[in-house]
Amino acid sequence: MSGSARFILVSAAVLVMSCGSAPWTARGAEPVPEIDVVARTAARASPAHTQMVLQKLVEYARGCFGGLVPDDAPVPAGAAKDGAARFRLFIEHAATLKTAGHADKDTVLTDKDYYAQFLLTHEKGVYKFRLAEWKDARYVNVDQWTSPYAVVHRLSLPEHFTSRDMPAFRAKALKYAYPRNVKQVLLSHLIPIRIGQSRGVPGKEQSCQVIVKNASPWTLQSLQATLRWPDPRTKAQVRYEGALTVTAPLAPGAQTVVPCLGKPLTLDFRWQYLEPVEIEASPVFAPAKP
Repeated sequence: MSGSARFILVSAAVLVMSCGSAPWTARGAEPVPEIDVVARTAARASPAHTQMVLQKLVEYARGCFGGLVPDDAPVPAGAAKDGAARFRLFIEHAATLKTAGHADKDTVLTDKDYYAQFLLTHEKGVYKFRLAEWKDARYVNVDQWTSPYAVVHRLSLPEHFTSRDMPAFRAKALKYAYPRNVKQVLLSHLIPIRIGQSRGVPGKEQSCQVIVKNASPWTLQSLQATLRWPDPRTKAQVRYEGALTVTAPLAPGAQTVVPCLGKPLTLDFRWQYLEPVEIEASPVFAPAKP
């Protein structure tokens, strides 16, 4: 096989999963799932890591399509067939990972007599997404976009260990370098969520307006999300967490403004306060009309 990415189903670098709970009827009375996901990776850290990345990419992508993805959707036994679903999300992934050869010590902010040790793995990569719809015997692009990223994975280490333990720690760090960010990256395009200016004394409870837009081709039936964000108004270690709920259906292209209360977080490590905005969203969509 040619190309820089592997194409072997499940066992190497391609994973396909059916994602349709509400069928779209085509080809007579044969039901067709609303969407499936095809993932491919060029990551080459190790065969085990490649396998893990493929499985997790599909697992996390499925979590972005509530209402369209049944929990018990089967994994096809072979390569994805054209027309197997009304919509298909293609994910092309490439990444480089570098695991440190030594442990990092972080003082516990809530009790400075203690510290924790982590093994850091730096990952830089890019996701290329393509959402297509089956029309006229082929998949026609509905949307496509590219999202570069950089993340740091931290593996917690025991209090006491020797240099002889490091190879095993490095292997474990790679094993658990999950591509969790694919869900936020994907949803930030399908459902952009923007936090407005906070109102309140820095470090105290904040009130803000959150703009939610449905940029997907499906009606957004409901949305629950947890937001965590830093405070750019102060140099102090401040980070907030708030929740929002959207219950009124939101048509494709429409947006709504939702109030949100952010409560200050008490975190153990300085780097936790410096993380960018985090959004954990759980949308529920309605299948598109034929």
